[in-house]
This record gives sequence, C-alpha cells and structure tokens, in this order.
Amino acid sequence: MNRETKKLLKQAFAFPAPENRSSFLETLRPRTITMTDFVLMQVAYIRKSVWVLMFLILGVAIVCAWRDSGNSERMIAAVIPFAAAAAVVETQRSSAYHMTELEAATRHSLRSIVFAKMLIMGIVFLGVFVIVTPIVAITLDASLIMTAAHILIPYLITMMICLNVERTKAGHSNMYLSIAIAAGVSVCVFLAGTQTVVLIKSLSESLFVAIAVLLLITTALECRKTINKVEAFV
Repeated sequence: MNRETKKLLKQAFAFPAPENRSSFLETLRPRTITMTDFVLMQVAYIRKSVWVLMFLILGVAIVCAWRDSGNSERMIAAVIPFAAAAAVVETQRSSAYHMTELEAATRHSLRSIVFAKMLIMGIVFLGVFVIVTPIVAITLDASLIMTAAHILIPYLITMMICLNVERTKAGHSNMYLSIAIAAGVSVCVFLAGTQTVVLIKSLSESLFVAIAVLLLITTALECRKTINKVEAFV
C-alpha cells in the first residue's frame, strides 16, 4: 500500500475533533450524595410491615391509655419490645436474602446501609415514644418520667439482647430469633404480678432515670459493635 492510499484512508476514517469533551465527562461522574440524602433513600427500602407495626403499637398505646385500666401501662410496655425486634430484623434483611456480598460491593457499603436503617428505625421509635408517653402519662395521671422509663426500659433491654444475639452465627442467619426475644420480654413484662408493679413504682424516679440512661448507653455501644462487625459476615 503506497503513501497516497494510506493518506486517503487516514483522511476517510479520521475521528472528528471532540466537542464539549469536558462537559460530557462531567455528566459521567456520579452525583454527590450527602448522608442525609442517603438516609432518606433508605426509607423507601423499609418494609411496609414495619410501618404497619409501628402504627399498631401507637394505636394499642392510645387505646390502652383511653381505657384507663390498671393494666394499661403494663400492656403498653409489653408491646414496645416488638418495635426493637423490628429494628434489628430490618438490619438483617441483607443476610436473610443472601445479598450481603452484592451490597458490600456497591457504592455505599453494607456498613453504611445498616447504620442508615438503624438510624431510621431509631427516629421512628423516638417519634412513637414522644407521642405515646405524654398521652399515657396524662390519661393515667402518672409521672411523665416514670411513664417514659416504663416504656423505654423494655425497648432498650430487647434491643440490647437482640443485637448481642444478631452478632452470633445463629442469630445472624435467623432473623426470627429477634422476634422470639421480643415475645419473651413482652411476656415477662405482661405477667409481672401486682406486687412487682407496686415494688417498681415505689422506686425513686432518679433510680429509674439512671437505669434508663445506663441501658441507653449500653444499647448505643451494642449498635456500634454491630455496625463495626457487620462486614465480617460478608
């Protein structure tokens, strides 16, 4: 092939000069997502059954307070553990459906997803807690601090136990253990005798606050351990 032919072929198949190259490359870059945007995105992945459960807990609490019976406060405390179980179960969905490897390889790590879901479920429970506590305290003519402690302590105990179990091999592969733990705590709370209730109410508010704060700190540490260890199961 002579030079003239090569020259003609080169001219015939020459690439056009790039136009707006920088602008085009900018469009290929992934959109910056803030932590707030990421958490809001994860809200859509929370199952509808979890939202239904939270509304049911809220409804049960309001109905029990409205009835104003002797067992109302105990019944409300008995349904709260299931909110904690729902939060832990929601963080186990990746392992339950064998999606941990896929999610660990995505743009946002599995650790980030678990953290976001824990944060969402914590905010949802806080909303229910803030609504229910004053209603129960006012309706039953009880102390706001004691009512808050009675509702919060079963939730924190359930959450703490479920997170511990979730980090074990058996608990990580079976999300229904959290529901069983919540049921056990619920039964213990509900079956507490009248004498036990009287004994609890005789304790000082400061002691209840101390217990609740201690459990809150312990649960926060358990959440941190779970988030830090989550990718060890991948």
